[in-house]
Amino acid sequence: MIPDYSKAEDSAIEFKEALEEEKVRSWLKSVSAFANTCGGSGTDTPYFYTSDGNNIAYVRQGNQSIPCPRHMLMSLTLKGQNRTYDSYPSAYKSNELSFLALAASYKIKTATDFEPERDLVSFGLLDYRSGFLTNAGVLFSDQAPYRHSSVFCTRWNGSTKGTIGDDALDDKEYYGNLLYLLENAETFVKNNSKNKWSIMGMTREERPDYPQAAVREALINALMHRDYQIIGSEIHIDMYDDRLEITSPGGMPEGHLIQELDLNHVPSLRRNIIISDLFHRMHLMERRGSGITRILRAYERMGRKPLFYSESSYFTVMMPNVNYIDKRQNDSFDDADQRNREWLIADKAGPSQGRVEAESGPSRGRVRT
Repeated sequence: MIPDYSKAEDSAIEFKEALEEEKVRSWLKSVSAFANTCGGSGTDTPYFYTSDGNNIAYVRQGNQSIPCPRHMLMSLTLKGQNRTYDSYPSAYKSNELSFLALAASYKIKTATDFEPERDLVSFGLLDYRSGFLTNAGVLFSDQAPYRHSSVFCTRWNGSTKGTIGDDALDDKEYYGNLLYLLENAETFVKNNSKNKWSIMGMTREERPDYPQAAVREALINALMHRDYQIIGSEIHIDMYDDRLEITSPGGMPEGHLIQELDLNHVPSLRRNIIISDLFHRMHLMERRGSGITRILRAYERMGRKPLFYSESSYFTVMMPNVNYIDKRQNDSFDDADQRNREWLIADKAGPSQGRVEAESGPSRGRVRT
């Protein structure tokens, strides 16, 4: 079979005309990068390039091989141990934290009692070997002591960012467990959205700014798939007149860039398997299938398209306001979606990128306004 050279280099492809025997480093770092991201099935990650006594792990980012950021190196190390961050033991014993909110929400969602002595271990929230809660257990606890378990929400005045004091119509910072964050983030979006309606025959048809199913799916995906090893980061919800953007720390689990993939065939990979499993048990998500597909379907009948963008340290979903009409431009939906794509790419550094540094229901959550 003749290779398809018409494809551009990306996170999964790099062309070499010949083996550069005089420049060993140039291609060995590519070997390391592909082995650590989407170029092989090896499980003993991370794979290092060793030279002059230095070990450097590389990863693919777009069409480049770059030194592995610290948070990705930690994820690769856990992968090599067949572990995930949320399954790793924390520094908290089970008697130090409580799970009243989880128990109440679990009862409502499943009509089944949550029994801590039984379910903490069976759900993966307690590491029975060490006796310590897993990181997932801490994230679901009432106290939720991890400060990076947070969501920052802002409703901006207009279609661009400004300063919180001058250009934000509403802003809140939520700190708490995952169920608290989901409920309050969803409420913030609802409170800052309009719900238009019209009479169709004998039926009243409502048309919210953003399809509720899409918003909920995007929020669940952000909480479930974010990289919790990026300390000092948070999920950002930025609402504008014409769109809603949800940005979470951490890119695609296998190093792909979402903008390079066919959105109808994105593999369903779980970065945090315990969090994902408990969300499924509580009927907050489906175990099979891609959340991206469900977001796309929620927008289908609206005639609009959500957009997705990722880099190694963040993932953004942009959902257009289906009721927004720019009277100054009077453009079509296709024009509006193209303009939103330009907004997203122009802002691709992400709202928290400047300070996202790679380092290692409801409860008594905290909200700051």
